[in-house]
Amino acid sequence: MTRIDLGYRRFVIAEFAIVAALFAASLVITTYSYLTSGTGLEAVHRLLELGTEANLPTFWSTFNLLVAALLLLVIAGSQRAARAPRWQLWFVLAGGLALMAVDEAAGLHENASLFQGYTGALVPVLQHNAWVLYGAIVAVVVGVAMIPLLASLPRDTQLRFLLAGFVFLGGALGLEAAAGAVLYSWVEARDDIELFLRQFEEGAEMLGIAIFNVALFREIVRRELSVNVSFSAAVGESEAASDAVPRHIDVPRIAPRTHDEALSG
Repeated sequence: MTRIDLGYRRFVIAEFAIVAALFAASLVITTYSYLTSGTGLEAVHRLLELGTEANLPTFWSTFNLLVAALLLLVIAGSQRAARAPRWQLWFVLAGGLALMAVDEAAGLHENASLFQGYTGALVPVLQHNAWVLYGAIVAVVVGVAMIPLLASLPRDTQLRFLLAGFVFLGGALGLEAAAGAVLYSWVEARDDIELFLRQFEEGAEMLGIAIFNVALFREIVRRELSVNVSFSAAVGESEAASDAVPRHIDVPRIAPRTHDEALSG
């Protein structure tokens, strides 16, 4: 049997250290490419630049959104087992984060301009970032729907969730809208300004997800929850299914014996 003990402190350090490293790397390579016209490091720029799709930051953001969805499922399962009020909302939120992961990987929101012909809704200043309008509408609807769930949480968890949402939406909608406004303007250096605004926009999104995951992990520790997964694997292709070797894995043992031990480790 294999058991993974993942302490709260190590989880926090990992989340924020990776975000900081990716943001710093993107800012450095973007600045270098801007000053040198990208001579010689185009491949590195594509790999690390936050505003580029299908690269290292995109992979991390997609992975971290899936981590958030899994952490939400842990809480959702415990709430359903306890027949707690509004347990369904945890599953809805987990599904929403999973959809966001798919969108992050596939860049589906970038096709929002296709809906303009059907809705006729577009603020002229957002013509370069059409999805911001639709994203704001979705954010308001989801936010209102989740008020009962938020109200049921401890005060400190509420504040952490709100902070995560503020940081994420501040980047995804606020800075994205600002970048669109810059491109819409007649500012001579608008392309350069938009380039660097995009770094902080994507960085804020990653930071918001990290804050949310840390808040979820802390809530799981507070509830003293753990995840147990078991599976069977055949030893060889020629062996019958009855000869499969059962294996059991605790993934991860999120909550140690006491709340204080969890937060210290």
